[in-house]
Amino acid sequence: MSNKIKRICCVFGLLISVLTSAHADVFEDTFRDFSYCDAGIFRTLNRETAAWKLVAPLENIGKYSWIKVKNRYEQRDNNIDFSNFPTVGGLKLLSYFDEISDLNSMGLYLYWGFLVSGNVEDVVQKLKPLIHSGERLRRDDGSYARTEIKVLGSRWIPLATSSNTAVGLHKIERVFLIEPHETRKDVVRVSCSLQGGVTADILQEIRPDIIPKDYPKQLSTTLFDDVQIPESVAKVAHSTNWIPKFKKLSYTYIAKTANPPRESSATIEMEVQDGLVRVKEIYSPNFNVQRLMLAGLVQLKAHMNGVGDGRVVLTTDLNISLPAILNKGAKLSAIEVMRAQPPKVNDKEMRVSILCDVVDEVGAETVFSTLTGRAFGLSCTSDNNDVINKKVFIEDLGIIVHLDEKSKFGEFTYQLVRFEIQR
Repeated sequence: MSNKIKRICCVFGLLISVLTSAHADVFEDTFRDFSYCDAGIFRTLNRETAAWKLVAPLENIGKYSWIKVKNRYEQRDNNIDFSNFPTVGGLKLLSYFDEISDLNSMGLYLYWGFLVSGNVEDVVQKLKPLIHSGERLRRDDGSYARTEIKVLGSRWIPLATSSNTAVGLHKIERVFLIEPHETRKDVVRVSCSLQGGVTADILQEIRPDIIPKDYPKQLSTTLFDDVQIPESVAKVAHSTNWIPKFKKLSYTYIAKTANPPRESSATIEMEVQDGLVRVKEIYSPNFNVQRLMLAGLVQLKAHMNGVGDGRVVLTTDLNISLPAILNKGAKLSAIEVMRAQPPKVNDKEMRVSILCDVVDEVGAETVFSTLTGRAFGLSCTSDNNDVINKKVFIEDLGIIVHLDEKSKFGEFTYQLVRFEIQR
């Protein structure tokens, strides 16, 4: 290399070093926003693109920018080294990582953050003044963590959790974590993490850098419609004359239990689709269940939004006995075999049996004042008699409505407080 070229390279390197030093406050501000473990860092990266482009390639959509890794799901491709090393709290940031792992029944695990030069104790001491709620960092088995949980659409609740217990699918943990690198000496991982029953809504809120088409497959917003019921199941479902007699309907009920005394409400929305009924059960702004059903009695597929592993439970085999004409003493039965979709290793099939007896005939107005015609009371057992339901078949609508339930979770009575029909 000629002396002239060497001088040019040295000048260029010096220029980059000066520019990077000039942006030191930007990097610390970005780290502060990162430590909230929300979408703030992606807004800051968008605002401070000029500084961050000196150290890493960025991508952006609208008001969000992010450091782009090649593949979040592959260990060799889920990190990117910085071309120039920014400093935060006097520590050198070496690289950025962005990881997603699906651990089946233990939940989804997402990590994003920085590799930092140093040891854990030194990194904690120097970064703590920059960390949101740094006083909540607690030592846990050689690492430091600040943890929060969310259950069934609750707000984020600050709570110390154990690092030795899998989160599972019924809650979500958000963690700010400082830990030693698995293999590299004097390198520390500083990350944010979402763990457990992570939902599409949570990703939209916290990880706008992940576009919906790149979500884990079970979090696809179109998954419910993409999963088709088998032809054999559809044939059985359409072999009955239990046809809904409306276009859309919606009702709200209050569920009451005496021991302990409490109340909750839910809204049920139904829409006819090819002789079947699309149902949406809305339990809270952040938790609902989608179903495709025969007459509101037999489930053909279901998808929980806001809890669970995000997959669709699909009926793969169905046997039913539904009399064409109901009268007192008639019996209804269904046996369903179900599997979760998309399938995973070690999945087991689920088998549900339903048996109902017609116990009486009443006027539909006794169910709700604006309803007309006849209604037939049903006493139903399912799951090997572990659940006992009282239901009612409303003849003018061709659907079954749930009235009360007795199970190991308690006894619940449902009071209808609204019922709207579009014929």
